[in-house]
Amino acid sequence: MRSWVKGGLVLALLLCLVVPSALAAVQAKNLLNNGSFDSGLKKNIPVSWGTEYYNSSLVTGRSPGSKAILINNAEFKESMGAQEIPLDQDKIKRITVTTQVKGENIEQGAESWMKGNLQVLFFDQAGNQVGGWPELGPWIGTFGWTKITKGFIVPKGAKKVKVVFGLNGAKGKIYFDEILLTARPKTKDPNNLIASGDFGIWEDWAYGGSTNWQVFYPGYKGEGALRITNDAAMWSFASQSIPLNGQIVKKIKVEGNMKVENVVPGGKPWQQARINLEFKARSGKRIDGWPIVAEMTGTSDWKHVSGTFDVPAGTSRVDVFAGLLECAGAAYFDNLKMEGFDQRGNKVKIGQDAKTNTASWFKFNPPKTLDLRPRPTSRSSSTPPPASTGS
Repeated sequence: MRSWVKGGLVLALLLCLVVPSALAAVQAKNLLNNGSFDSGLKKNIPVSWGTEYYNSSLVTGRSPGSKAILINNAEFKESMGAQEIPLDQDKIKRITVTTQVKGENIEQGAESWMKGNLQVLFFDQAGNQVGGWPELGPWIGTFGWTKITKGFIVPKGAKKVKVVFGLNGAKGKIYFDEILLTARPKTKDPNNLIASGDFGIWEDWAYGGSTNWQVFYPGYKGEGALRITNDAAMWSFASQSIPLNGQIVKKIKVEGNMKVENVVPGGKPWQQARINLEFKARSGKRIDGWPIVAEMTGTSDWKHVSGTFDVPAGTSRVDVFAGLLECAGAAYFDNLKMEGFDQRGNKVKIGQDAKTNTASWFKFNPPKTLDLRPRPTSRSSSTPPPASTGS
């Protein structure tokens, strides 16, 4: 074999090995400066994290030799660090923010939002805030180092993002380390009709019920899992509404991972931790009850759960619910997935359910020249048509 051929094969093999890892490295690049706090202090403030002192100091991080920031409030006050960076919504649609956080005796201030927190705030070119108050927290009490990861949709018009962390009107001690903000890749599963079934992007879900919930790390697999806790029996659910054309999608399979801790059932047998569905007509009317994917009580480690269901005639959408139905305890959910199948058993891709599958239709071949001249009729153009007599 000629040497240039050998060289080309070697180069191709190297590119196959190096390029994917290089792309992954670029994709995972931290867009924040000094997220590890290893760059030290400037005027007693962590480099890149503000211009005014906020009761902060550098301490040993999660591992020997690493640094973390400690914010220590002896009284109720606002002590927050911040960093603002460019972020063009036209180029970056979704982001992931991760941090390691630890708390010691954090007490809430006079308002419910006065706690420890890390917020991700977006601004347009003029400096107007867009997209509300996204956050990774809030946190109170005492807890060890915990990794928190959350994904966010970058709001329309955003040109800058500001990461703000610390004690927001609270007192106590809070520690942060390894704050990362990275561009988030698009979904990799075109067949999963559920958006963010790993709860990586919370904005894809709606929620109602107990205030004691969060995307909890570690999840069963991936960045995190949804954890909902009811101190007393009540209705607490995350939900998502998914367009589903019952004329095309004839069957769905729903699966995921679920675990429970000390779930006490309510007074009715169906009042448990559960994943269930509601098929809806275009009018919003529910069709065929509340199909159950899984339900649990007591304490159980992670289990894979699944169910397959016929799509009722007239279905326009399906609503997915995961949570606690009038019962107390904690429930965790992760990796929720829904696959749709047409009449032939073929999987339906995202967005495909709204279109008719024309794969087996005959090709339309119109004539190259169409005769668009008006055709003569037996009635004079000046004679009006007869009036309708009704029925």
